[in-house]
Amino acid sequence: MTLFRRPAALVATALWLVALAAPADDAPQPAASGAAAESTEAAESTEAEGTPSEPAAELPSEITPAPQTVLPRVGDYHRAALHVDPVEAAIARGDWEAPAPGDEVTDATGVETAWRADAGPRGRELAGGYAYATFEAPTAGVMLLEAPGAAAVCVNGEWVPGDPYGYGWFRVPVKIVEGENWLVTHLASPTAAPKLVRPAAAQAFVPAAATLPNIVVGRAESMAVSVPFCNATTERLAGCRLRVRWGDGEPTITSLRAIDSLLLTPIVVTLPPPNGKLEAGETLTVTLEVLPAGADDTPLAAVELDLKVVSPVDARTDTFVSKIDGSVQPYGVLPAAGEATERGVVLSLHDAGESHAERLAKHTAHPDADIVAPFGRGRWGFDWEDWSRDDALEALDDFIARQKSRGAAVDESRVSVIGEGMGGHGALRLATLRPDRFAAVGVTDGWLSFYTQGGARVTPSDATAVARLLGRAPSADDPLRVIENLSGMGVSLLHAGHRDVSPSEAQFLRERLGEFHNDFAYRDAAGGDQRALLSEQVAWLTSRTLLDNAAADAIDLATPSVGAASTLGWATIVTPVVQGEVARVRLTRDLESREVTGTTANVRRLRLSLDAFRTGSRDRGAVTVRLDGGRPIKFRPGRSGEVLSLARSVSGVWRATPGDTAIGGFFKNPERAGALKSAFCCRPQLVYGTRGSQDEDAWMAAKARYDAHLFLYRGAGLLEVVADNDIRNSLRVGGDASRSVVLYGAAQTNSAWFLLQQEAIFHRSRTVRVERGAAWLGERPESGDDLSVLAIRPRPGSSEAAIAIVGGTGVTGMRMTTRLRYFWSGVEYPDFLLYGPTAIDSPDEPGQAKDVRAAGYFDADWGVDGGDIVWRDLAI
Repeated sequence: MTLFRRPAALVATALWLVALAAPADDAPQPAASGAAAESTEAAESTEAEGTPSEPAAELPSEITPAPQTVLPRVGDYHRAALHVDPVEAAIARGDWEAPAPGDEVTDATGVETAWRADAGPRGRELAGGYAYATFEAPTAGVMLLEAPGAAAVCVNGEWVPGDPYGYGWFRVPVKIVEGENWLVTHLASPTAAPKLVRPAAAQAFVPAAATLPNIVVGRAESMAVSVPFCNATTERLAGCRLRVRWGDGEPTITSLRAIDSLLLTPIVVTLPPPNGKLEAGETLTVTLEVLPAGADDTPLAAVELDLKVVSPVDARTDTFVSKIDGSVQPYGVLPAAGEATERGVVLSLHDAGESHAERLAKHTAHPDADIVAPFGRGRWGFDWEDWSRDDALEALDDFIARQKSRGAAVDESRVSVIGEGMGGHGALRLATLRPDRFAAVGVTDGWLSFYTQGGARVTPSDATAVARLLGRAPSADDPLRVIENLSGMGVSLLHAGHRDVSPSEAQFLRERLGEFHNDFAYRDAAGGDQRALLSEQVAWLTSRTLLDNAAADAIDLATPSVGAASTLGWATIVTPVVQGEVARVRLTRDLESREVTGTTANVRRLRLSLDAFRTGSRDRGAVTVRLDGGRPIKFRPGRSGEVLSLARSVSGVWRATPGDTAIGGFFKNPERAGALKSAFCCRPQLVYGTRGSQDEDAWMAAKARYDAHLFLYRGAGLLEVVADNDIRNSLRVGGDASRSVVLYGAAQTNSAWFLLQQEAIFHRSRTVRVERGAAWLGERPESGDDLSVLAIRPRPGSSEAAIAIVGGTGVTGMRMTTRLRYFWSGVEYPDFLLYGPTAIDSPDEPGQAKDVRAAGYFDADWGVDGGDIVWRDLAI
């Protein structure tokens, strides 16, 4: 049985003109005609005649499809921009058929692997493999997919994320058709067996996944909570209201953002402090109710959440609203045991599978330092990379800000970071990236990089130019590439016998530190008392003090990405020459001779703060800056400002340039550094199109939901799903242009594509175009109705927000992007990636990116012509 068929073959004024030129949403819609009209008339006639009807069919309360065939692992899922999965590729192309026992699939290594009947126990060879099943439904409707142990499930052609970690609460609404339905389950666990459950209600909260803080006695502070909300209907919820009430108190009612159909998404609430006297140990209840649009106050869904009250000296959970996506994130706090007037802070990162509370429970309160344990976006999160790394810094900033608002002094010169296992890797990563924040780092059984643990592969020197470019950024992200950034802080290495990490990792790190470091300690204590060891390590870390880099006369900073790390003391690397490679500065200043000299490597734009030259009697004229042995640059602090911006020409000559404020919208910078994953910041909106064919529209909406659900599952995140019409309408009434947007589809299928036209006008050049049948990068086209395109561009009107493209030149190309892993740590994407329909299929030559048409990075000014773009030889 064939399950798919192939489908048939001045600037601001200009920006608003483009936006307003889009067709209006209130245009008359054609009346029903043909079969649809006849069906409506027939139904009306039957009702008028009073003909008795059969009782309406109802979906069963639960369906557990029995798998018919299973397939051992045939894909290659190591950490790379493009994975290999011949089953997924066949479904995307539309030439996949229901498998029978004995049907063969060519795996990622070129070996033929056969489907077999699902009889008997499932072995380990099925981890990463597939299971196929069908089931009958008496009627169409919506059910909730429960898929513990599954990486993803394709339901009647639509991919939805599974529940590989077995959380249990993650149940995604899916559409069921009358008659035969089919599932293709990608098995994370060999024994995964998805089932479908009829929703108890059309809309419901999911309290098992609520994010709740503790209430602290004596602190009248507002607090943020969130709880997932499931819209298990095919209708968008708009105009709803949220009613919130503490206990039996008076409720408050606020408007609620629109929630798309078939969506599981967090609802965020900022609660006012509760009234009355509180006692530690009691529990307060807050009620949330979603009310429909209009005057009806009958709740669509309601939930009661219990918040525990703790004393100021108890371990607790605080929450904050993330600037990244507007979600609510928790972190644990263990207050210091002593009465120190100024306390240090220890940022403690949990291991894989742990929560922030479980990590905090391993600690003993320290006399003069508070311990802060961030959640890191989940028990597994992103290995303390990407959004997990940012979460740790956001939690630290939130804690320090709260302490200061309470009048509690924080000694920011005594902030350290520590972790075990995955958390040890995260501590090492944070410390190497942010030597400006941490006085010391403690690594207990931390693995070093994705090359030593995590499935990343070194790109061979004889790989294609495209493969080398795609492997460049992951290689630069290895903490060992910037290990010298630790030279100014204390480092404590501890081998405690972690079952999943080889002792050779700590031993190798010890050897590397021994080459240059003069303040590190190593201890082999496998089998020792873990709590005592942790307490001793914390005491060692809190005895260190952060180097005052602003007062230092020497700066040595290396960074794999200016978006992750860019500033140390008085120097900021603004953009590199080659993106995806490590950039470095080594600078010295002499305040008496009024000189700054130094060398750079892979630095395109640099910013120097020279206000120290104005201190006291030092304000005696111009400062001379000489970089890389080049000609001197004169700068007078005060008259010319306090900050000198510099740019390096193609020939290597450094020149002073206008400040970043004047040119920030035109150039890459640390706030908008490029690379696709950075678009999923600045509270992004996922915008699906409604102007395509039936297949195109179905894919765009499903892909937006897939990304939102996956980010919720993997990163406890909130990605708002909106239709193209809603974005266009919001901008007509002054919508928020400071948010990033992700556009799915192509120009003809998504009416929000005008945002890219705005960006092209802003830069006065053609940039990226994706249309049916062809894609363009600048003036260069690539033809075909089955190409996939990923890209990121700056959003005009903002110095941080971006516009991302996830789409294709036809429905096949669009489908080929569905399960790309941009929410995986260790997987990096450039600014632009264009590939064909066999890119994720089993390659003729394993390890080679054979059907990537183009990949690379735009220039520092986001230009195309001067960018670092690699095309395959056959591109036209």
